[in-house]
Amino acid sequence: MRRAPMLIGCAVLAVVVAVAAGSEAFGRLALVAGLPSLAASLLSEPDERGVALLEAGDYREADEAFAKTGRTATYNRGLSLAATGDLALAVAYFDAVLFANPSDRDARYNREFLARFVPDIVGESNEIDGVAFGVNVGVEQEIADMIDAVENDIGPIDLFCSNAGILIAGGMEVPNEDWQRIWDINVMAHVWAARHLVPRMTERGGGYLLNTASAAGLLNQVGCAPYGVTKHAAVAVAEWLAMSHGDDGIKVSVLCPQAVRSEMTRGHEDSVAALDGLLEAEPVAEACLETIRNETFLVLPHPQVLEYMRKKTENYDRWIGGMRKLHRMYGDRRNPQGN
Repeated sequence: MRRAPMLIGCAVLAVVVAVAAGSEAFGRLALVAGLPSLAASLLSEPDERGVALLEAGDYREADEAFAKTGRTATYNRGLSLAATGDLALAVAYFDAVLFANPSDRDARYNREFLARFVPDIVGESNEIDGVAFGVNVGVEQEIADMIDAVENDIGPIDLFCSNAGILIAGGMEVPNEDWQRIWDINVMAHVWAARHLVPRMTERGGGYLLNTASAAGLLNQVGCAPYGVTKHAAVAVAEWLAMSHGDDGIKVSVLCPQAVRSEMTRGHEDSVAALDGLLEAEPVAEACLETIRNETFLVLPHPQVLEYMRKKTENYDRWIGGMRKLHRMYGDRRNPQGN
């Protein structure tokens, strides 16, 4: 019998070919061979690396990898979220899979199984019989696909709330890729949403855009240059939309709070942004509703921000001097803004 040596020879040849092709190919071979930990160390593509990490039992890192991949990994993100214990969000991800493909039996089974362990009301979407989407707002096509799905399958969008944002601490030393990532999420997400919605709204006679920026977009952010810069740009995008499309019936408001209790501020309740108080989500939402009713531009849940803006424009040098004092107190701590 010479089958065993032949099989071993084939396996050796496959390894040689994979090694010659590079670490990515060798990583894929390791994954097929049942060596997920080795595969995870060799693979760089987030979706493939996420699968390897998931099979290796490193659920937290797998979830982070799938989160970077975006919509193409919606199903796998549901698996990793369930594995890390975030069952409610996992259900939402499987809902998104089923919205795109109602016949996906695996997604339906997983969704129904996990839903047994989640309270009946999970967030506002369940209360209003809403539909959840898993969307990476740092990718234009995913925003466009979501808008298309809602407009085509549910109905026209009258009010679009663009709320996603991230914080990256540091200054000019922050790597270019991090600058690009925060730029795409904090700024370009607003641009892309408007690009795909404003023409439709204009054709219908009008619509409303509520964009979340930050008080950092009107003032600045101590210790977090990428955040302060991108939030300034987000305010500018909203201003441009308001002045350029107001005659088309497009209303625009921009939300600029200081610190709001959220996952971003968890553990940073004493940050510089919270000097005027850490607001709960409810009064911020009420401020948004009031602004939309009045069709005014700025949403300022912390009314002090308006006075800070006035002081900034009255004497820029004195304002910068005051910010330098805050930098000496808080700069090295790099605590986050509220959103």
